[in-house]
Amino acid sequence: MIGTDTVGSATEPSQGLVGEQIVYAALDAINEALERSETAPTKSLCRRELAQVRGTLSTLPYSDFDLEGDLRHVIDILRQPILEPRRGRSTVSLPPPLN
Repeated sequence: MIGTDTVGSATEPSQGLVGEQIVYAALDAINEALERSETAPTKSLCRRELAQVRGTLSTLPYSDFDLEGDLRHVIDILRQPILEPRRGRSTVSLPPPLN
């Protein structure tokens, strides 16, 4: 266990401990997002991936979650790749009005 509080007994763990699996999963999600940014097909997508990592990590101290909730949030957000917006038509074609 990795914790913010190292005080506790063998029979009763202290509050503030976070399971190692959550920590490793969060680190893995961060690593995956950084790898996606390195292999992004465009510079724009690379910048957006890095901004997502930076933004997610920078907002953690201000969230309403505990540490475990923060790490789960990191995992949820960073496991979702950013999609490149489609280029091309900037207007939407609507069908003709019905009379």
